[in-house]
Amino acid sequence: MFLPTGVGLAFVALEEETTIHYMLSQRFKKEREHAVSVLDPELALPLPVDMDLCFSTRDRDAPTIKQARDAGYLPRYQTSQALEDGLYLALPPRSD
Repeated sequence: MFLPTGVGLAFVALEEETTIHYMLSQRFKKEREHAVSVLDPELALPLPVDMDLCFSTRDRDAPTIKQARDAGYLPRYQTSQALEDGLYLALPPRSD
């Protein structure tokens, strides 16, 4: 699955010993990472109701989408698009 720059992701592991691997377009820098609460009613995510959900401290303490918006954490479309375009400009030309 490809998620463009600036798009958030969340996952729920439905089985014990689940492993998730993902690749980043740049080196990970904690200060660039932001979380939004998956429990925020404004997001209305379809989380399992019959499971005890386990959250990291970061995710448990994450702001609502309104709090993140008000704090300026959410990326603007133009910023995300420029970052995405920069990734493709750095690629060598295709040979097909």
